[in-house]
Amino acid sequence: MNAQEFEVYLHTHIPLTASMGFRVESFSPDDVRIRAELSPNINHLDTAFGGSISSLMITTAWAGVQLGITSLGVDADIVIQRSESHYQEPIRGSFTASMLSPSREDWLLFKRTFEKFGLARITVLAVIQEQGLTLADFEGVYVAIRKA
Repeated sequence: MNAQEFEVYLHTHIPLTASMGFRVESFSPDDVRIRAELSPNINHLDTAFGGSISSLMITTAWAGVQLGITSLGVDADIVIQRSESHYQEPIRGSFTASMLSPSREDWLLFKRTFEKFGLARITVLAVIQEQGLTLADFEGVYVAIRKA
């Protein structure tokens, strides 16, 4: 699935992402990036709404986990179990979240756990950066559950 196909999937299966103007810029195992424009995500201070920032990072990390499990041959449903976002600077324009991929060792442990129990967790990081400055960062734990 390429970036455009994943964007259609995302907007179809999570309609709020279309309303928020999420656009998939890159969708590959080494680079998952999703962008949002400010206008549908603006707050009362004319900066990006914290909930929109968090949603973008959660979605970007989830997309990366989807790619990761596919590359491992794991057929599972992915849900978020826990998340934590930090906001360092106000975001005054469009913004792009990038996933920081877990290590190969983390993915292999995830796969072994899933094969043994039909359930596995993986921790994923995402960031929003502009000109080398981190504006927001995210850590989330995603759970893969074997499909019935």
